[in-house]
Amino acid sequence: IIVTESVLEKLIAADKPIVTGVYNKKSLTQRETTVCYIDEQKNWRVYKPEEIKEELFKCDACGFGCVLIKRDTMRFMSDKMKKICFRFIQQMHYISEDLYFCIECSKYNIEVWCDGTAKVAHVGKFFY
Repeated sequence: IIVTESVLEKLIAADKPIVTGVYNKKSLTQRETTVCYIDEQKNWRVYKPEEIKEELFKCDACGFGCVLIKRDTMRFMSDKMKKICFRFIQQMHYISEDLYFCIECSKYNIEVWCDGTAKVAHVGKFFY
């Protein structure tokens, strides 16, 4: 992940329990971000880059490649969760610890936010 100083400044200024910047998943065939939401039918969806609002907005989960989590949030959740691990959730595929953590936070009304103006790059052999 390539993160600029201005992205960090935006995420700090957001002053949210959990806030992410925007970057695409590593894929050459699909253009999807790591920012997730639950649709009206209660299905998990991933925002496409063109669907990301150019503002600070609530989302349901995010990847942790570019995320700030407040210390109080981490302390609170570490008391609630004995471990963070990969989980299978009904109607979802095997999900990673970052999305699982966001799901657990939602049980305690801890909101996840995305700054649509905080754009970063996911790097591999290509920029995604």
